[in-house]
Amino acid sequence: MSDPARHAADAADAAATRMHELLDARARLAAELLATEQQFISNVALVHELGGLDYRGLISAYEQVREWGLTGYSRRWLEWIEHDLNNLRRFANATPTTADGTWSGNTGFEGLDDSVHPARGMHTAFVLFGEGGTPIHIGFTQQFRSNLSRLHHQAGLRWASWKAWPCASRHDAIERRKQLGTQFHVPNVAESGSDTVPRTPGPHGTTEGPKPWT
Repeated sequence: MSDPARHAADAADAAATRMHELLDARARLAAELLATEQQFISNVALVHELGGLDYRGLISAYEQVREWGLTGYSRRWLEWIEHDLNNLRRFANATPTTADGTWSGNTGFEGLDDSVHPARGMHTAFVLFGEGGTPIHIGFTQQFRSNLSRLHHQAGLRWASWKAWPCASRHDAIERRKQLGTQFHVPNVAESGSDTVPRTPGPHGTTEGPKPWT
């Protein structure tokens, strides 16, 4: 082999070796990028669960992850946070604007849609009040309007006002419901983790459904 050919062969070998080094470095970088992205998303999820980040904050975090542009980011997001961007936007629009961060309304079911109330899919604990502010139902749900519709139309329950508290998860909603049971001196609710719809007063003073406040 001539000297020029030998030099070219050596240069090709060196380039091949360098390519392997670069590919190995790229693989390590790709793994580190994914690990760091996961660390970001998992900690965002934890901050949200602990009440330190609302839905608007989650939108900002999602947009940051999207800007980084790693393939499959939306799937990895959903592994830690159960809501996609469309749901986050819907939830943000339904976020309470009151000083104490709750939803409330001085209406029965008929006036519910005239006020901002929890969107479908949002974990909440809630209390329905009769005349005079007496609690007549304490519950938790991820389908607020559907739940209240069922109580109104199927169980015949009537209320004068309502209040709902945002919760980060079903477990959080159960714990909040227990706290509300203690606050309003309803021991069966305070001790229960059941999501069964309580027995409630019917339109003629009758009762329907399971044992009250379970």
